[in-house]
Amino acid sequence: MKKIIRIIILIFSIGIIVYLIIGRINRYVGWDGREQWKYRRSTHGNIKESIERKIMIKELNFESNLDSFKFDCYIEKGFTYSKKSMFETDTSLKSKFPYQISFPTGLRIGETSYILPISNAKLFDSISSELLGPQVFLKRPQLKDTLILKIIEFDKNRKEVGYIKVWE
Repeated sequence: MKKIIRIIILIFSIGIIVYLIIGRINRYVGWDGREQWKYRRSTHGNIKESIERKIMIKELNFESNLDSFKFDCYIEKGFTYSKKSMFETDTSLKSKFPYQISFPTGLRIGETSYILPISNAKLFDSISSELLGPQVFLKRPQLKDTLILKIIEFDKNRKEVGYIKVWE
C-alpha cells in the first residue's frame, strides 16, 4: 500500500514539474513571448474582418485593366491586438498616422498568383515596407491622390501584367 502511495505522489510531482516547465517555456515563445500586441496590424483587404473589428471607415473605388478578380480596398483605423487575444482590437495607437488603406497584398486569378506593389508611394503621408506587403498610412481618413498598384506575376520572371487604380 505504501508503495502505491509513493508511486502516486511521484507521478503527481512529475506532472506538476512538467506543467511548470511548459508554462515557463510558453511565457517566452508563446503569446507573451512574442508580444504580438506591440505591433500595428492590418486586415489586408479582408473587409469582413475590418467590419467585425469595428475599424472600417469607408470603401474606396478602383479600376483595373484586368477583370474577373475580387479586390476590396478601404480606409480603416490603425489597430493592434489587445494584450489578451489577437481577436480583440485596440485602436488607441499613438501615431501621427492613425488611419491606413487596407488592400490585399496579392491576388490569385485562375492558377496564377500576383503581387501588388505600390507604384506611386512618394505621394502619400507614410508607407511601411513590411514583409507581407507595403501599407499606406494616413493622417486623416481621406485619400487625396490616386493610389496605383502594379499587378506583377509571382514567378521567376516577375512580369508586370496590369495595374489597379484606387481613389476615393
